[in-house]
Amino acid sequence: MKKYLFILLFSILSIGKSFSADQLPDILIIGNDTVFLKSFPLEDLKFKLYPFDYGGGVGSPNDACLRGYQATWVVIDYKLYLKRIAKVGAPDETVDLQPYFTRNSYTPEMKDGMIFANWYSASLVYYFSNSTRYIYKPGLRFFWDKPKVKFENGLMTINILNESQTP
Repeated sequence: MKKYLFILLFSILSIGKSFSADQLPDILIIGNDTVFLKSFPLEDLKFKLYPFDYGGGVGSPNDACLRGYQATWVVIDYKLYLKRIAKVGAPDETVDLQPYFTRNSYTPEMKDGMIFANWYSASLVYYFSNSTRYIYKPGLRFFWDKPKVKFENGLMTINILNESQTP
């Protein structure tokens, strides 16, 4: 009995000691709306090479963004494009998109220097609250999680970001 009591007490006391860092979101631009994307479309490709070399095969030395980059995505004519990949901590340092994709054995579909994200399909919902401008792709969607933006193979099929909220 003392053992179980000790385990329970230890568990309760260690709750305040555990933590994790929230990851730096990508940026998604749809018309005049800019939202923070907590799901990372580029990660779906599972590239072997990181966009930036931090040395030692690490993605990033920064807890706030283990990926080591922040991507900017833009929707043009209902298509999702990767506009830029910027280094965390040095946002002016970017990656040349086409050579980066080619180094990872992927032949991208290009338009005006941007890459069409034809690999990405997701139903994006608000992150925790309808009042935020963060959206993400939940692992498990509940009936109350109404998709705000939906992509199918890079094509936007739903966009109700500006839908009025009823209490």
